Amino acid sequence: FSFAPGFPNPFLTRTQLSYVLPATGAVRVAIFDLRGHLVRELVNGTEAVGPHTVFWDGHDGRGLRAAAGVYYARVVHEGLTRNQKIVVLK
Repeated sequence: FSFAPGFPNPFLTRTQLSYVLPATGAVRVAIFDLRGHLVRELVNGTEAVGPHTVFWDGHDGRGLRAAAGVYYARVVHEGLTRNQKIVVLK
């Protein structure tokens, strides 16, 4: 599957994450800090074949604004993982 670079990146208020699935299946999209700790889960379920877009507003799972810095967006689909670096500005 493919995972396009986040746009915009770096970002202030929100970034768009786009990916294309070759088959219907389990998908997890999540944001992690540099230490590998989960910051926020954006998608966790079954999605259909084709293009998908999800947005991250820079908030963690508790609704608090994430600190400025580097994070990783991770998409996992049917055992395959793709990562990309995302930078949050203040």
